[in-house]
Amino acid sequence: MVTANNTGFASAWTRLLVESALLKERATYYALLNARPGLSNPIVDRFAPGVRYVKMVSLLDEALAQYISDNNLLIVSRYRNDLNGRIGTLESLGHLVNARELHRIRGQRNQLAHQSNFSTDWDCLRDDTAIVHDELKHLGFVGDQPTVESFGERGSPSFDHALPGVSHLQDYRIGAEINGQVVAEMTWSLKTYRLGWDEEKVEASMAGGETPPTGLKR
Repeated sequence: MVTANNTGFASAWTRLLVESALLKERATYYALLNARPGLSNPIVDRFAPGVRYVKMVSLLDEALAQYISDNNLLIVSRYRNDLNGRIGTLESLGHLVNARELHRIRGQRNQLAHQSNFSTDWDCLRDDTAIVHDELKHLGFVGDQPTVESFGERGSPSFDHALPGVSHLQDYRIGAEINGQVVAEMTWSLKTYRLGWDEEKVEASMAGGETPPTGLKR
């Protein structure tokens, strides 16, 4: 059960889960833009999981430090006051369910942070996040791991605007839901220009009252 003292941490952890899901399910974004189905971005796949992994372990470290403080515990003398020491201390005192896995995850974080040629992937991030979540639940920081669902919406073209040189506007929306409730979203609009027009010409026209030519240009 999540205590009142841990609601701030629970929110930060949920945000991590949501942001990771949106990054991983970026195919929704490509589909909205009529890109090829299943299109991936090798740069995102190469670097994003590692960045999220380091953040995930940082939150674990924060939670363990808070747990030790809230329960008036002391770091066992043979350990330093760092993540290794916090895991070791709580393991020695019988407060952890799976300290061995937490140590492995800590080692993975260290390699990501200090070895330039080391990386991870989405599957590893998913599996190790689940392990950490179970431990955080055991310690009272979070509840059951939520299922994060990403979504994307493309609105109908809008011709009802006063922008010279613009044929129409297209609104887009992408976000994430937990239990049917929107927990994160981003919206933006794209302009389809008439032939011979671009953003610079539109701005100049609005300032000078120029009449746009005919034709289309995206």
